[in-house]
Amino acid sequence: MLHITFGDGESHVNNITVSSLLFQSHLSRGTSYNQAIKGENMQDKSARNVYSTDAEAYLAERIENEAQNLFPQNVVIETTGFCNLNCIMCSNDKLTRKKTSMRWPLYIKLIEEIAIKASKETRVWLCYAGEPLIKGEDFVDRVCFAKSRGIEYLVTNSNMCLMTKEMSEEVVKAGLNNIFVGLDATTADVYSQIRRGGDYNKAVQNTIDYKEALVRYAKPDQDIIVQFIDMPQNHHQRDDFVEFWERYDIKVKVRPLITWQGSCDFDIKSNFDIKDRLACFWIMNVLPVTADGYAPWCGCDYDCKGPCGDLNKSSLEEVWNTTKKEHRLIHLAGKWEKLPEFCRNCRDWLGGYAMYM
Repeated sequence: MLHITFGDGESHVNNITVSSLLFQSHLSRGTSYNQAIKGENMQDKSARNVYSTDAEAYLAERIENEAQNLFPQNVVIETTGFCNLNCIMCSNDKLTRKKTSMRWPLYIKLIEEIAIKASKETRVWLCYAGEPLIKGEDFVDRVCFAKSRGIEYLVTNSNMCLMTKEMSEEVVKAGLNNIFVGLDATTADVYSQIRRGGDYNKAVQNTIDYKEALVRYAKPDQDIIVQFIDMPQNHHQRDDFVEFWERYDIKVKVRPLITWQGSCDFDIKSNFDIKDRLACFWIMNVLPVTADGYAPWCGCDYDCKGPCGDLNKSSLEEVWNTTKKEHRLIHLAGKWEKLPEFCRNCRDWLGGYAMYM
Protein backbone atom coordinates (compact mmCIF):
# COMPACT_ATOMS: atom_id res chain seq x y z
CA MET A 1 0.00 0.00 0.00
CA LEU A 2 1.24 3.46 -0.85
CA HIS A 3 1.33 6.06 1.89
CA ILE A 4 2.11 9.67 1.06
CA THR A 5 3.81 11.67 3.77
CA PHE A 6 6.11 14.63 4.17
CA GLY A 7 9.82 14.92 4.78
CA ASP A 8 10.83 12.39 7.39
CA GLY A 9 7.82 11.40 9.48
CA GLU A 10 4.95 9.17 8.50
CA SER A 11 2.65 9.36 11.50
CA HIS A 12 2.15 13.07 12.00
CA VAL A 13 -0.98 13.34 9.87
CA ASN A 14 -2.12 16.47 11.72
CA ASN A 15 1.03 18.22 10.50
CA ILE A 16 0.50 17.33 6.82
CA THR A 17 1.90 19.93 4.50
CA VAL A 18 0.44 21.67 1.47
CA SER A 19 2.68 19.76 -0.90
CA SER A 20 1.53 16.47 0.59
CA LEU A 21 -2.03 17.52 -0.12
CA LEU A 22 -1.01 18.23 -3.69
CA PHE A 23 0.62 14.80 -4.06
CA GLN A 24 -2.42 13.10 -2.54
CA SER A 25 -4.82 14.77 -4.93
CA HIS A 26 -2.61 13.85 -7.89
CA LEU A 27 -2.08 10.25 -6.87
CA SER A 28 -5.69 9.66 -5.94
CA ARG A 29 -6.43 10.40 -9.60
CA GLY A 30 -4.03 7.67 -10.70
CA THR A 31 -1.15 10.02 -11.33
CA SER A 32 2.35 8.61 -10.96
CA TYR A 33 4.89 9.97 -8.48
CA ASN A 34 7.04 11.42 -11.26
CA GLN A 35 4.04 13.07 -12.88
CA ALA A 36 3.09 14.58 -9.56
CA ILE A 37 6.61 15.97 -9.16
CA LYS A 38 6.52 17.51 -12.65
CA GLY A 39 2.95 18.74 -12.32
CA GLU A 40 1.84 16.55 -15.22
CA ASN A 41 -1.51 14.88 -15.84
CA MET A 42 -3.56 17.88 -14.77
CA GLN A 43 -5.66 18.30 -17.87
CA ASP A 44 -8.66 19.88 -16.20
CA LYS A 45 -7.12 21.94 -13.39
CA SER A 46 -4.05 24.01 -12.68
CA ALA A 47 -1.78 23.02 -9.82
CA ARG A 48 -3.22 25.78 -7.66
CA ASN A 49 -6.81 24.76 -8.35
CA VAL A 50 -6.04 21.16 -7.43
CA TYR A 51 -4.93 22.03 -3.93
CA SER A 52 -6.41 25.48 -3.34
CA THR A 53 -9.11 24.59 -0.79
CA ASP A 54 -6.93 22.38 1.39
CA ALA A 55 -3.91 24.63 0.98
CA GLU A 56 -5.79 27.73 2.04
CA ALA A 57 -7.13 25.95 5.11
CA TYR A 58 -3.68 24.63 5.97
CA LEU A 59 -2.02 28.02 5.54
CA ALA A 60 -4.68 29.76 7.60
CA GLU A 61 -4.17 27.27 10.42
CA ARG A 62 -0.39 27.48 10.17
CA ILE A 63 -0.43 31.28 10.27
CA GLU A 64 -2.80 31.23 13.23
CA ASN A 65 -0.57 28.78 15.10
CA GLU A 66 2.73 30.48 14.26
CA ALA A 67 2.67 32.36 17.56
CA GLN A 68 2.86 28.98 19.35
CA ASN A 69 5.58 27.65 17.04
CA LEU A 70 8.35 28.28 19.53
CA PHE A 71 10.63 25.34 18.78
CA PRO A 72 11.48 23.45 15.56
CA GLN A 73 9.91 20.11 14.75
CA ASN A 74 13.30 18.88 13.51
CA VAL A 75 16.72 19.78 14.92
CA VAL A 76 19.44 18.51 12.58
CA ILE A 77 22.79 18.20 14.33
CA GLU A 78 25.84 17.64 12.14
CA THR A 79 27.85 15.04 14.05
CA THR A 80 30.55 15.34 11.40
CA GLY A 81 30.98 17.01 8.02
CA PHE A 82 33.19 14.23 6.68
CA CYS A 83 31.89 11.42 4.49
CA ASN A 84 33.34 8.12 3.26
CA LEU A 85 31.52 8.28 -0.10
CA ASN A 86 31.29 10.70 -3.01
CA CYS A 87 27.67 10.40 -4.14
CA ILE A 88 26.53 12.08 -7.34
CA MET A 89 23.40 13.57 -5.73
CA CYS A 90 25.21 15.07 -2.74
CA SER A 91 27.14 18.32 -2.47
CA ASN A 92 29.49 17.21 0.31
CA ASP A 93 32.48 17.29 -2.06
CA LYS A 94 31.55 20.85 -3.07
CA LEU A 95 31.44 22.33 0.41
CA THR A 96 33.48 25.52 0.78
CA ARG A 97 32.97 25.72 4.55
CA LYS A 98 35.48 23.91 6.72
CA LYS A 99 34.64 20.28 7.42
CA THR A 100 34.95 19.27 11.03
CA SER A 101 33.23 17.18 13.70
CA MET A 102 31.06 18.69 16.42
CA ARG A 103 32.78 19.19 19.74
CA TRP A 104 31.16 17.52 22.73
CA PRO A 105 30.57 20.76 24.70
CA LEU A 106 28.45 22.15 21.85
CA TYR A 107 26.66 18.84 21.39
CA ILE A 108 25.84 18.69 25.11
CA LYS A 109 24.58 22.29 25.02
CA LEU A 110 22.22 21.53 22.12
CA ILE A 111 20.91 18.25 23.53
CA GLU A 112 20.27 19.72 26.97
CA GLU A 113 18.31 22.64 25.50
CA ILE A 114 16.24 20.26 23.37
CA ALA A 115 15.56 18.07 26.40
CA ILE A 116 14.19 21.05 28.32
CA LYS A 117 12.35 23.03 25.64
CA ALA A 118 11.26 20.67 22.85
CA SER A 119 8.01 18.76 22.62
CA LYS A 120 7.97 14.96 22.59
CA GLU A 121 7.33 15.10 18.82
CA THR A 122 10.56 17.00 18.07
CA ARG A 123 12.89 14.87 15.97
CA VAL A 124 16.61 15.14 16.65
CA TRP A 125 18.84 14.11 13.75
CA LEU A 126 22.49 13.18 14.36
CA CYS A 127 23.56 13.88 10.79
CA TYR A 128 23.65 16.60 8.15
CA ALA A 129 26.27 16.86 5.41
CA GLY A 130 28.49 13.98 6.55
CA GLU A 131 28.34 10.28 7.42
CA PRO A 132 27.83 9.97 11.20
CA LEU A 133 29.17 6.40 11.45
CA ILE A 134 32.63 7.75 10.63
CA LYS A 135 32.70 8.65 14.33
CA GLY A 136 32.44 4.97 15.32
CA GLU A 137 31.99 4.50 19.06
CA ASP A 138 31.73 8.26 19.51
CA PHE A 139 28.45 8.11 17.56
CA VAL A 140 27.15 5.40 19.88
CA ASP A 141 28.14 7.58 22.85
CA ARG A 142 26.16 10.49 21.40
CA VAL A 143 23.09 8.32 21.05
CA CYS A 144 23.48 7.15 24.64
CA PHE A 145 23.91 10.71 25.92
CA ALA A 146 20.87 12.04 24.06
CA LYS A 147 18.73 9.20 25.33
CA SER A 148 20.01 9.71 28.88
CA ARG A 149 18.71 13.29 28.69
CA GLY A 150 15.25 12.12 27.67
CA ILE A 151 15.29 12.80 23.93
CA GLU A 152 12.19 10.96 22.70
CA TYR A 153 12.76 10.79 18.94
CA LEU A 154 16.39 10.35 17.86
CA VAL A 155 17.20 9.51 14.25
CA THR A 156 20.02 9.51 11.71
CA ASN A 157 20.85 8.94 8.06
CA SER A 158 23.63 6.59 7.00
CA ASN A 159 25.04 4.93 3.89
CA MET A 160 25.60 1.87 6.15
CA CYS A 161 28.98 1.00 4.64
CA LEU A 162 30.73 1.50 8.00
CA MET A 163 28.16 -0.30 10.13
CA THR A 164 29.07 -3.60 11.79
CA LYS A 165 27.00 -6.24 13.53
CA GLU A 166 28.47 -5.18 16.86
CA MET A 167 27.70 -1.51 16.28
CA SER A 168 24.18 -2.36 15.11
CA GLU A 169 23.50 -4.06 18.42
CA GLU A 170 25.04 -1.17 20.36
CA VAL A 171 23.05 1.47 18.51
CA VAL A 172 19.77 -0.42 18.85
CA LYS A 173 20.36 -1.09 22.56
CA ALA A 174 21.28 2.58 23.03
CA GLY A 175 17.81 3.49 21.77
CA LEU A 176 18.22 5.13 18.35
CA ASN A 177 14.63 5.43 17.15
CA ASN A 178 15.17 5.33 13.42
CA ILE A 179 17.92 5.04 10.85
CA PHE A 180 17.38 6.05 7.22
CA VAL A 181 19.67 4.06 4.94
CA GLY A 182 20.70 5.52 1.57
CA LEU A 183 20.97 2.68 -0.97
CA ASP A 184 19.22 3.85 -4.19
CA ALA A 185 19.77 0.68 -6.22
CA THR A 186 19.15 -3.05 -6.47
CA THR A 187 22.40 -3.98 -8.24
CA ALA A 188 26.04 -3.23 -7.57
CA ASP A 189 26.64 -1.67 -10.98
CA VAL A 190 23.90 0.96 -10.62
CA TYR A 191 24.86 1.55 -6.99
CA SER A 192 28.49 2.22 -8.00
CA GLN A 193 27.35 4.87 -10.49
CA ILE A 194 25.48 6.71 -7.74
CA ARG A 195 27.23 6.05 -4.43
CA ARG A 196 30.81 6.27 -5.58
CA GLY A 197 33.28 4.65 -3.22
CA GLY A 198 30.66 2.51 -1.53
CA ASP A 199 30.30 -1.25 -1.32
CA TYR A 200 26.79 -2.30 -2.35
CA ASN A 201 26.92 -5.83 -0.98
CA LYS A 202 28.34 -4.68 2.35
CA ALA A 203 25.75 -1.89 2.69
CA VAL A 204 22.90 -4.29 1.95
CA GLN A 205 24.18 -6.94 4.39
CA ASN A 206 24.76 -4.33 7.11
CA THR A 207 21.19 -3.13 6.62
CA ILE A 208 19.85 -6.66 6.98
CA ASP A 209 22.01 -7.19 10.08
CA TYR A 210 20.63 -4.00 11.61
CA LYS A 211 17.08 -5.22 10.99
CA GLU A 212 17.98 -8.46 12.75
CA ALA A 213 19.33 -6.47 15.71
CA LEU A 214 16.02 -4.62 15.84
CA VAL A 215 14.12 -7.91 15.89
CA ARG A 216 16.21 -9.10 18.84
CA TYR A 217 16.60 -5.95 20.93
CA ALA A 218 14.36 -3.12 19.77
CA LYS A 219 11.53 -1.42 21.57
CA PRO A 220 8.32 -0.69 19.61
CA ASP A 221 9.45 2.86 18.79
CA GLN A 222 12.60 1.75 16.91
CA ASP A 223 12.79 1.07 13.18
CA ILE A 224 14.84 1.18 9.99
CA ILE A 225 13.87 2.72 6.62
CA VAL A 226 15.74 2.37 3.33
CA GLN A 227 15.74 5.31 0.95
CA PHE A 228 15.56 5.47 -2.82
CA ILE A 229 16.35 8.82 -4.45
CA ASP A 230 14.62 8.65 -7.81
CA MET A 231 16.97 9.75 -10.61
CA PRO A 232 17.71 8.82 -14.24
CA GLN A 233 20.44 6.35 -13.25
CA ASN A 234 18.14 4.20 -11.11
CA HIS A 235 14.54 4.97 -12.02
CA HIS A 236 14.13 1.61 -13.77
CA GLN A 237 14.93 -0.15 -10.48
CA ARG A 238 12.45 1.65 -8.24
CA ASP A 239 9.75 -1.03 -8.21
CA ASP A 240 12.30 -3.82 -7.76
CA PHE A 241 13.84 -1.86 -4.89
CA VAL A 242 10.53 -1.68 -3.05
CA GLU A 243 9.84 -5.35 -3.69
CA PHE A 244 13.31 -6.41 -2.50
CA TRP A 245 13.06 -4.66 0.85
CA GLU A 246 9.50 -5.82 1.43
CA ARG A 247 10.98 -9.31 1.76
CA TYR A 248 12.81 -8.12 4.87
CA ASP A 249 9.83 -6.19 6.23
CA ILE A 250 11.71 -2.90 5.83
CA LYS A 251 9.90 0.28 4.84
CA VAL A 252 11.01 2.22 1.77
CA LYS A 253 11.16 5.99 1.40
CA VAL A 254 11.19 7.38 -2.16
CA ARG A 255 12.03 11.00 -2.80
CA PRO A 256 13.03 13.13 -5.79
CA LEU A 257 16.42 14.66 -6.39
CA ILE A 258 17.21 17.92 -4.70
CA THR A 259 19.99 20.31 -5.68
CA TRP A 260 21.11 21.41 -2.20
CA GLN A 261 20.39 25.01 -3.15
CA GLY A 262 21.90 24.60 -6.59
CA SER A 263 25.16 23.01 -5.42
CA CYS A 264 24.39 19.95 -7.56
CA ASP A 265 23.72 20.59 -11.22
CA PHE A 266 20.47 18.70 -11.72
CA ASP A 267 17.72 19.67 -14.12
CA ILE A 268 14.82 19.66 -11.68
CA LYS A 269 11.81 19.95 -13.95
CA SER A 270 8.72 21.65 -12.62
CA ASN A 271 5.74 23.29 -14.23
CA PHE A 272 4.94 25.31 -11.12
CA ASP A 273 4.73 29.04 -11.61
CA ILE A 274 6.11 31.15 -8.74
CA LYS A 275 2.52 32.00 -7.78
CA ASP A 276 1.89 28.30 -7.20
CA ARG A 277 4.91 27.80 -4.98
CA LEU A 278 4.33 26.27 -1.56
CA ALA A 279 5.75 27.11 1.84
CA CYS A 280 9.00 25.13 2.05
CA PHE A 281 9.20 22.11 4.36
CA TRP A 282 12.86 22.82 5.10
CA ILE A 283 12.10 26.41 6.18
CA MET A 284 8.94 25.62 8.12
CA ASN A 285 10.06 22.57 10.07
CA VAL A 286 13.85 22.20 10.19
CA LEU A 287 16.65 23.90 12.12
CA PRO A 288 20.04 22.49 11.06
CA VAL A 289 23.26 23.08 12.98
CA THR A 290 26.64 22.60 11.31
CA ALA A 291 29.45 20.83 13.14
CA ASP A 292 31.04 24.18 14.01
CA GLY A 293 27.78 25.52 15.40
CA TYR A 294 26.19 27.68 12.70
CA ALA A 295 22.55 27.57 11.65
CA PRO A 296 22.24 27.46 7.82
CA TRP A 297 19.40 29.17 5.96
CA CYS A 298 17.51 25.88 5.66
CA GLY A 299 17.96 22.13 5.58
CA CYS A 300 19.18 22.29 1.97
CA ASP A 301 21.81 24.95 2.68
CA TYR A 302 24.63 22.42 3.12
CA ASP A 303 27.28 25.04 2.46
CA CYS A 304 25.76 27.53 4.91
CA LYS A 305 25.40 30.26 2.29
CA GLY A 306 22.90 32.08 4.47
CA PRO A 307 23.93 31.64 8.12
CA CYS A 308 21.10 32.54 10.49
CA GLY A 309 22.85 32.31 13.83
CA ASP A 310 25.76 31.02 15.87
CA LEU A 311 24.65 28.29 18.25
CA ASN A 312 27.92 28.57 20.13
CA LYS A 313 26.55 31.88 21.42
CA SER A 314 22.78 31.67 20.91
CA SER A 315 20.14 29.15 21.84
CA LEU A 316 18.12 27.08 19.38
CA GLU A 317 14.97 28.77 20.65
CA GLU A 318 16.43 32.24 20.06
CA VAL A 319 17.47 31.50 16.47
CA TRP A 320 14.14 29.81 15.70
CA ASN A 321 12.15 32.80 16.96
CA THR A 322 14.19 35.57 15.35
CA THR A 323 15.87 35.13 11.97
CA LYS A 324 14.23 31.80 11.21
CA LYS A 325 10.81 33.17 12.15
CA GLU A 326 11.23 36.00 9.64
CA HIS A 327 11.85 33.41 6.92
CA ARG A 328 8.78 31.38 7.92
CA LEU A 329 6.52 34.42 7.82
CA ILE A 330 7.73 35.29 4.31
CA HIS A 331 6.97 31.76 3.14
CA LEU A 332 3.57 31.69 4.82
CA ALA A 333 2.66 35.00 3.20
CA GLY A 334 3.94 33.86 -0.21
CA LYS A 335 6.09 36.98 -0.52
CA TRP A 336 8.72 35.20 -2.59
CA GLU A 337 10.14 38.48 -3.94
CA LYS A 338 11.43 39.25 -0.44
CA LEU A 339 13.63 36.15 -0.40
CA PRO A 340 17.30 36.20 -1.43
CA GLU A 341 17.85 34.88 -4.95
CA PHE A 342 19.23 31.49 -3.88
CA CYS A 343 16.01 30.82 -1.95
CA ARG A 344 13.59 32.54 -4.32
CA ASN A 345 14.74 30.47 -7.32
CA CYS A 346 15.19 27.20 -5.41
CA ARG A 347 13.09 24.15 -6.33
CA ASP A 348 14.28 21.98 -3.46
CA TRP A 349 11.00 22.57 -1.63
CA LEU A 350 9.62 19.90 -3.99
CA GLY A 351 12.00 17.37 -2.44
CA GLY A 352 10.82 18.01 1.08
CA TYR A 353 7.88 15.69 0.53
CA ALA A 354 8.35 11.99 0.02
CA MET A 355 6.56 8.68 -0.47
CA TYR A 356 6.73 5.74 1.88
CA MET A 357 5.94 2.33 0.43
